[in-house]
Amino acid sequence: MKRLKNNRIILILAIALTFVFTLFLGTSQVKADANLKDGTYTAPFTVLKTGSTTASMANQFFKPTATVNVSNGKYSITVTTTGAQYIKGVTVNGQPVVESNQYEGTQEDLTYTQNSGADISQVAFQLHVPVIGAMNQTAQFQVQLENATLIKAAPSATTTATPSNPAATTTSSSTTPNNAVMPTTTTTKVVKTVTTVTKTTTTTNQDPSKRYVVLQSSGSSKSVANKFYTHIAQISKAKGSKDYKVTFNVKYKKALKIGSKAVKPVSVMGKKVPSSRIKYGQTSKDYTMSYYFYVKKLSSLNKVFKAQIHVDVPHVENATYTIRFDFK
Repeated sequence: MKRLKNNRIILILAIALTFVFTLFLGTSQVKADANLKDGTYTAPFTVLKTGSTTASMANQFFKPTATVNVSNGKYSITVTTTGAQYIKGVTVNGQPVVESNQYEGTQEDLTYTQNSGADISQVAFQLHVPVIGAMNQTAQFQVQLENATLIKAAPSATTTATPSNPAATTTSSSTTPNNAVMPTTTTTKVVKTVTTVTKTTTTTNQDPSKRYVVLQSSGSSKSVANKFYTHIAQISKAKGSKDYKVTFNVKYKKALKIGSKAVKPVSVMGKKVPSSRIKYGQTSKDYTMSYYFYVKKLSSLNKVFKAQIHVDVPHVENATYTIRFDFK
């Protein structure tokens, strides 16, 4: 009886240990990283809630497919957001993403890199949402690399054969008999006189357009306003003056529903922008606004300078912001 009881205790302990090992070892198993060959792929993409397999609310603002470029084991992943107007900054696994292919302030490509084929990456968003305002959120990017589809293979290495004696392939030899009579050829050399006409252009140190980015009031990060400025300023000589006229253009989609005069320039380089220099307009899809200011020298644009804009969205936001312009 005692042996039977002991055997029962041993059996119970064995079952318990089996359960513990199954629980801890089983749940700690991580899906092996994908091991893709060099090339370009597309893969299913989802934004998940942090620590969950449930889609985040942010998922509705991203396209469901990612582009993956693999080179020497390094993965460069590009995802596309359709809510760029709400995003002030994004980091993936602690590193800032690279922004590109911005389209009218609402769509933008975000690219990040990783050194493995892991499906899950940790994401942090800096957002500015109408009504709610500024906020920080975390999520997970899930790129199903195991379901990736190859769209372009990496070019294979090719070896170009080099002739053992390159000179032999470019040198030809002809033999003329000793008693051969060579024909006599008279060559008349014609010298053509070319007259070069140099066109003289009068320059005024004037650049008709210059590219720029809009920065936050301090630091090197881009301002939210950068998504609405067109990044190209028109520059012309002021009439009846030695000054230069610099024009900025702003454009944002009507679909944002923030009104036709949501943005108003206040000052540039410490000088007020008169209302007479501000022009509002619209197209079938966008609201537009342009304004101009004057500088005495174009070199004034070579340094980062401050400006102020007022944002007025009824029932949402009514505030003045300091931004900076950086002409590259």
